[in-house]
Amino acid sequence: MKSLKYKIIYEDDKILIVDKPSGLLTIASNDKNEPNLFHMVSLHVKEKDKYAKVFIVNRLDKLTCGLVVFAKDYDLKIKLQSYFEDRTVIRKYEAIVAGILKKDKDRIKIKLVEDKFGNVFISNHGKEAITDYVVVKNDGTNTLVDISLVTGRKNQIRLAFVAIKHPIIGDTKYAKEYAKNTKRMMLNCYELVFPNDAPISQHKFSIQKKFQL
Repeated sequence: MKSLKYKIIYEDDKILIVDKPSGLLTIASNDKNEPNLFHMVSLHVKEKDKYAKVFIVNRLDKLTCGLVVFAKDYDLKIKLQSYFEDRTVIRKYEAIVAGILKKDKDRIKIKLVEDKFGNVFISNHGKEAITDYVVVKNDGTNTLVDISLVTGRKNQIRLAFVAIKHPIIGDTKYAKEYAKNTKRMMLNCYELVFPNDAPISQHKFSIQKKFQL
């Protein structure tokens, strides 16, 4: 399945950064036979050292494409994840959303709750999720936006734009009516920047933007 191949963006003896395609799980689900990025990357590092391991630092939804970070030892994984948890990693996304946004830029605040089955919902009793966006362009029908995450909840970006009635094109879970004429969800994580004190050789990782109107 050519469409499910990942691309290595950066690799050294401590970390590995890949560009995950839309449609590929980051880690295995209940269906053990479905391809997942973790398994693929694990096989890659074992080609050089059969005892080598990788640990996932951040995850992307199956339908989201873009940057995923792997650490090559557990302690580094915990350290790098702490930067995500304390919101010191800059996370940049691009998306195409339905309709024309009224504001050229805005901050979307919602609250999210996850049930025991892993489904995420907007709820007043949930945890706060904060998403900033800037409009890049619209074509009269849809809008291309640049997104910065303040928090990093599961499905946060997708539900943020559902909340303001401009769902992401291709989102088969939260906006099926906007996924009929596209083969993928239009959401891409194109840049991650770790703080300068992170114990890694390179701190900024980026890929070319993928969407245009």
